[in-house]
Amino acid sequence: MKKKYSVLIKWKGQSYIFFNNLQELIEELENLGISSIAIENYTPWDDLNVIHSDLSINDINEDIFDNLAKSKQYKPHIVPIITTPFPIVPKDKMIEETYLPFKEEQLKRYFSNNKHIKYYTDSAKKYQIWKNDKKSIKHAKYKSTRQIEKDERFWVAQTFITIFEQLDRKKITNDLKQILIKAFGETPPIKTFKSWSQALKLSDNEKYILRFEENIPSSSLYKDFLSKNLTKRHIIPYVLEAGSKNKTKFRENLEGATNVDALIINPSNGFNIFIEAKVLSDISYQVSYDIYRNQIARNIDVMTSEHEYNNDTDFRKKMDNKKSIFLLLTPEAFKNESYTRLYCYKMKDYTTNPLTLMADLNHRTDIDSFQWVNISKRISWVTWEDINKINRSCCSWL
Repeated sequence: MKKKYSVLIKWKGQSYIFFNNLQELIEELENLGISSIAIENYTPWDDLNVIHSDLSINDINEDIFDNLAKSKQYKPHIVPIITTPFPIVPKDKMIEETYLPFKEEQLKRYFSNNKHIKYYTDSAKKYQIWKNDKKSIKHAKYKSTRQIEKDERFWVAQTFITIFEQLDRKKITNDLKQILIKAFGETPPIKTFKSWSQALKLSDNEKYILRFEENIPSSSLYKDFLSKNLTKRHIIPYVLEAGSKNKTKFRENLEGATNVDALIINPSNGFNIFIEAKVLSDISYQVSYDIYRNQIARNIDVMTSEHEYNNDTDFRKKMDNKKSIFLLLTPEAFKNESYTRLYCYKMKDYTTNPLTLMADLNHRTDIDSFQWVNISKRISWVTWEDINKINRSCCSWL
């Protein structure tokens, strides 16, 4: 539906913002990171008439709105006075002030399915109950009411939404570049790219794609392998029965899609980043029908597999599996104390001895043995503290 009103805004050149009512006007200014404005117009004699010299956007009332939106003669324009590097989110509109200080509309941009949003809002409400009544809530209930403090879903969302909501697009690229340099060094582990700047370069009018909890189909090679080797990959009778198609065959589709904590795609060249995030939890060491399949190997398996998607417009079609990298994101404490989690061992194995990765993904008959060295180089480990040093607004509680 076409917006009913428009007003000229003189900032970074000249452009118009469009709105239907006062609330929409304020929201548009918030989205632009503008907190204070001047309102001016020109008379027929080109004399500048300053109507308001320093006005908070929250002080725009109906009279001011009418003058901006409905004036026919000497139509006023807006000049920003105070701006911020992020969209403005009033506290009463934040999902949670510290761990997710964004509007629901902002969060929804980064999910393919909005069914996930309720998880975040429900957790934030529980946390607010504790904040409102800290003294009366017993320690036994902290795990429920304060789960948000150690919830990797909140940590990863806050971190990357903070980066992606920056209004200066160059800062988004620079933050991503610095994270990748910290993880892999100055040179990308992908021969196609001579620099991270090249890997992150966008075509005109394109933006990076960020998705949380995105589903990537398991490789057909693995599903075929598992259906033929289920009795070698599991030992529990009821699991084997559940995986049976009939008395002599097992089901072909024994593994569902892999849920990626964060997925970043450059739609201009297919470069993409798979991110597995942890706070206190370890990686899983099995899936429903395979007691040997660990979470990192599973991510790398789907990351390096070719997939067919039914919808030609599916953004996942923009991924190039030969231009994928994997990042494990954890607290610094577990990287320093490198024998306290299973992922510590697996990351060391996979990055120093590619044959261990080949062994854990031995169904990948499409990958020659010499290629595992290059795949191993596309795996790295970065910490929440590393990202916090790059952008202090990320994980600001650290």
